[in-house]
Amino acid sequence: MTTKWLKTLLMLGLSLNVSTAFAGGDGPRIEPIKTGNIITVDPTTIVGDFFTSLRSQFATSNFSFEADSSSGPFGRGNILWFEGVGSLRFWNGSAWVNNTPAGESVRLVDAVNWDAWATFSSTGVTNPRGTIGDFDTSGNLHAHPLFSVRTASGGLGGSVGAYWISLKLLETTADNSSVVLAASSPLNIVFNRGLSAPAYASAVAAVPVPAAAWLFGSALAGVIGLGRRRSLVSKSDCAGSR
Repeated sequence: MTTKWLKTLLMLGLSLNVSTAFAGGDGPRIEPIKTGNIITVDPTTIVGDFFTSLRSQFATSNFSFEADSSSGPFGRGNILWFEGVGSLRFWNGSAWVNNTPAGESVRLVDAVNWDAWATFSSTGVTNPRGTIGDFDTSGNLHAHPLFSVRTASGGLGGSVGAYWISLKLLETTADNSSVVLAASSPLNIVFNRGLSAPAYASAVAAVPVPAAAWLFGSALAGVIGLGRRRSLVSKSDCAGSR
């Protein structure tokens, strides 16, 4: 176990509020890596105080996708896409369920066409594929897609709780004529919307992870689970109304 990981666990274990523990840090980073002919992401579950914005408590662009050519360059000018899979799940206080309290959904806006977005709901994903960004001449990428939680009528808003979506990452050629790399497994994003730190930790701990992530037994499952999944809180968000 690294010193950095120990520090993360200590911060999570001693903090009274997740956002306080990580105040002043960068937002959650999702780091796709080129591994052979697939895209991998480690960890496969990203968490954080998601809907915390100076302009809106229901939207954020503070999650960042970061591709570094030193980890294996992606194609110059190629495009990184997301593809929503499964359905939106909501933490009801004791279990993850497929039904949200008031018909809420989570929206992820296309980075190129802001009039298009994927909608994650309890019944599945509408318009599941969209762009995250394109790779520069070195194969690097830095992008901040816009997420939001929506009421049943489509406006910004949502019940207090945790929201879980899953998506895969794809690389296509610049003209989108063919898929170059596809993700090996879904990426999970667990958003907190107003839960206390203990309640949110319970929700995150209940998200399945590979057995190797559980290192010290069930007594520390909540803390270890939250530490294994990258848990960094946003400093400032772009709310928007899309």
